[in-house]
Amino acid sequence: MNHCKTILRIIFAITFLASLMSCKENLNELIQYDPNALRVSGNYLATTFTQPLPNDASWDVLANGGMISAVLSIDFTVRGRLIVPKPPSSQHEGIDEIFEGIYTIKNDSLQFKNFQNVLSLPQLYFKIKDGKLEGKLETQTPIIVVLEKQD
Repeated sequence: MNHCKTILRIIFAITFLASLMSCKENLNELIQYDPNALRVSGNYLATTFTQPLPNDASWDVLANGGMISAVLSIDFTVRGRLIVPKPPSSQHEGIDEIFEGIYTIKNDSLQFKNFQNVLSLPQLYFKIKDGKLEGKLETQTPIIVVLEKQD
C-alpha cells in the first residue's frame, strides 16, 4: 500500500512540475511582447470622426450614422469595422467595411497599415494619449478621428 502512495506522489509531482513549466512558457511569451503594444491593446470605438465635404465644410460622420470599431491585439494586428454613410452633396457612396491589418508604434504615434483603403492614409498618424488614439489629417478642412479605449 505504501508503494502505491509513493507512485501516486511521484505522478502528482511530475504533473505539477509539467504544469509549472507550461505556465512559465506562457509567461515568457507574454513578457516578450512590446510594452507599447500591451499599453494600446484593447477594444476601441470612435468618439469623434469628421471629414471634409466638397464645400470645405466639416461633416460629423458619427452623428450621421457612421462608426469605427477596432480591436488592437498585442501582436500588432488590428481588425474592425468602418461605416461611413453617403455624405450629403457627394458623388461618393457610403462605406461599410470590415478591415484587418497591422499597426505600428513609434514613440507616442500609432499608424494603421496594410488595409484596403480603410484607415490607411499614409499621412494619418494617431497620438497615443490617455486611453485614446487621436488622429488628425491636415487638409484645408481636416479629417479628425478619435478612437477611445473601451476596456
